[in-house]
Amino acid sequence: MRVAESGNQTAEDACLKRFLDACSIVGDPAPAAEIDGRSAYGMPDFVLGFGGSPIGVELAEIRGAVDGKSYYRKARRIALAKHDACLERGLFQNPVILILRSGAPSLFEIRRDLIRLASNADFLGIGFEEIWAMDISDEDRATREPLQKPDMFCFKPVEMFGFHRVGWSKGRPFR
Repeated sequence: MRVAESGNQTAEDACLKRFLDACSIVGDPAPAAEIDGRSAYGMPDFVLGFGGSPIGVELAEIRGAVDGKSYYRKARRIALAKHDACLERGLFQNPVILILRSGAPSLFEIRRDLIRLASNADFLGIGFEEIWAMDISDEDRATREPLQKPDMFCFKPVEMFGFHRVGWSKGRPFR
C-alpha cells in the first residue's frame, strides 16, 4: 500500500467515526453501528452492521468549491458519478449512504445557498439511501472544541433535508 493510500484511508476512517458520532445526535436514536470493515471490492468504502443488516458507506471529498453554487454543483456531480458506479456494480441491493466531506467553504457559510439551490427532488433519483455533506474545515476552531462534531447538510432523505449544526444547539437543525 502506498503512503498516499494509507493517509487517505486514515482520513476516511476518521471521517466515518465523526459521521457516526454526529448521526447519533442528528437522527433518532438508532442501534449502535458495528463497523464490519472496509469493503474488499473498493466500493462501498465501508460496510456497517445495524442490527444484522448491512449498510454500505461510500465517502467522497469535495475539493475546489469557492461558494455555495460551486459546492452544490460538485456535490451533485459526485453523487451522480458515485450512483452510476454503484449501479454498475449492483451495490444498491443493500442500502448505501453517501458522505461528502469538504474543508472549504464551511457549510455554515453556505447553508442558505445550499437550501436555496438544493431541492430534495434533485437527489431523489439517485440510488443512495441517504446523502450527507460533512464539514471537516478548521473554520470556527477558535470558538469550537478540537473534537467538535461536524456541521452537516442532508441532501436526502426529505425528512432530514437541510443544515444541521450538530456540535451546537443540542443537535437541532439550524435554519
